[in-house]
Amino acid sequence: MSTLDGSASADDLQPFNDDWMYKYHGKSQIVVKPKTTQEVSEILKYCNEQGLAVVPQGGNTGLVGSSAAISFSTS
Repeated sequence: MSTLDGSASADDLQPFNDDWMYKYHGKSQIVVKPKTTQEVSEILKYCNEQGLAVVPQGGNTGLVGSSAAISFSTS
């Protein structure tokens, strides 16, 4: 699944946007899966420079919805 070029469908992204209880529904349009710590560093640097929010996600098993990428404003 390639999500950086816009080819991912809503169905492809659904497992990453919904928590495991289907209580919280995120709106992320991309998912990246870095393989090395260097890739993590480069991704986070890019997102920081562009002012992009990052929602790290492990197993998506939390009970509080913190892994769902829900849009919010910090301004």
